[in-house]
Amino acid sequence: MGSKEGFERLKTKGLNLEKEQVKKQKSSEEPP
Repeated sequence: MGSKEGFERLKTKGLNLEKEQVKKQKSSEEPP
């Protein structure tokens, strides 16, 4: 029924999480 909507939501959530992780990695790699 609404599984497609839930799947899309999970996908976007996962993408956001990936972006956050990349941000953290970049900030940690860059010297202060």
